[in-house]
Amino acid sequence: YVLYEGLDLRFFGEYNEILRDELDAGVNEDSDDVYWRIAFGINFYFGGKKKKAKLLESVPTILKTNTIPNDK
Repeated sequence: YVLYEGLDLRFFGEYNEILRDELDAGVNEDSDDVYWRIAFGINFYFGGKKKKAKLLESVPTILKTNTIPNDK
């Protein structure tokens, strides 16, 4: 979720079920192994609009290309 330019939040969860009993090196026929993965993150982006504008100033707007010659 983007809060505003330069800051966003991330959250996700995942449920995994292993159908073989090899995850914990033990064999238990009564139940399969399961595990959860949950993550939460905050991202900060430094520079913002001023840095982006400064970088774009140095980018040429006309591209130099090799033209295809006319075969007449």
